[in-house]
Amino acid sequence: MTNLIDRVSFNDCFDRILDLFYMETGIVFKTKRDIAKRKIDTFLRKQGFRDCSSFLKALEDSDNLMQKLIDFLTVNETYFFREKHHFEIIYDLLKDKKKPVRILSIPSSSGEEVYSLLIFLLEKGVDPSNFEIVGADINREAVEKAKKGVFSFRSMMNVDESVLDRYFERVDGNVYRIKDIYKRYVSFLNINLFSDRIFTLGKFDFILCRNLFIYFSEEYKQKAMDIFYKLLKDDGVLILGHADTVREFKNFKREFNKGSYIYKKLEREEDVG
Repeated sequence: MTNLIDRVSFNDCFDRILDLFYMETGIVFKTKRDIAKRKIDTFLRKQGFRDCSSFLKALEDSDNLMQKLIDFLTVNETYFFREKHHFEIIYDLLKDKKKPVRILSIPSSSGEEVYSLLIFLLEKGVDPSNFEIVGADINREAVEKAKKGVFSFRSMMNVDESVLDRYFERVDGNVYRIKDIYKRYVSFLNINLFSDRIFTLGKFDFILCRNLFIYFSEEYKQKAMDIFYKLLKDDGVLILGHADTVREFKNFKREFNKGSYIYKKLEREEDVG
């Protein structure tokens, strides 16, 4: 009987941790709850906790511990020039802009998407004074890696040799670092999409948000869409990943462009006047 009670208590504790994680990040593990529980068990023991309940109490009281847990659970592998047609969409649309454009990549992970877009625009002949790219991610460790700009050859499998030579320098073996001269055209921030701090970034012409909605509940998808609406300029465009879905987008006009849906910001009645 004692073992059964302990097991129930153990599961309830982990469910509470997952609930806290969901409220902070919007991320739902869906069919991967058992995997998430095993990862959390590994994490709490690495942090020196002997049981779930003591870890839960500390997690409720510590923003820093929550950030460490976020860093541990939101590690995603990515690579250069993923879904490249999205960059083509941005290039086609920014050509008509008379002022420099601002582009937000969220989540920017370890920087592959941001540097890919930078290289793509430079290769198209776009003057770097005509755009600004900001990368934002909830994972603190990923942001620090992005700032360093160091990548394994595996993440660069889609990068041409000529591009490697122009924009990167070999560090060691199959490890490359983007040249410092190009880092000045981008910036990276550790920030939670659902934090009020997100609005300190200002307004953007384009927002790239790829492979994030696949982890969100419908409730948090709608919260994210409302935040993106506020972050976009009046004629701004939101681009989601091919696997990202959203049921309602009443403040956006969805258009099919180069095999993908893009979402153009509409003017809401309450925003008029």
